Amino acid sequence: VGIKTPDIFRYIFHSESIPPDGANRGRFSDPVVDSLIEQAEQITDESERIALYRELQRRLLEQLPYVPLWYEEHIAVSGQRIRGYELAGDGNYDSLEQVELVH
Repeated sequence: VGIKTPDIFRYIFHSESIPPDGANRGRFSDPVVDSLIEQAEQITDESERIALYRELQRRLLEQLPYVPLWYEEHIAVSGQRIRGYELAGDGNYDSLEQVELVH
């Protein structure tokens, strides 16, 4: 929650992110993964970045000895009297500050 870009891959999976320099607690090291992360960080074209991150995810699924279980569903329940709430793509609830109850 709160992550808007896949740039967290460096912090978790890059070989330079072994603690205390990151969260690569499993000490995962793969030159292909490092290269894909570095390439994606440099690309400004969104469709090219998406393609690199998809390739990176495939590589991680092939190489890592675990299965990611994170699944998040975004649900908003509202009514006709509630105004100003917008569902955030990253799961945060910051827009609750803008909510108004209309009489």
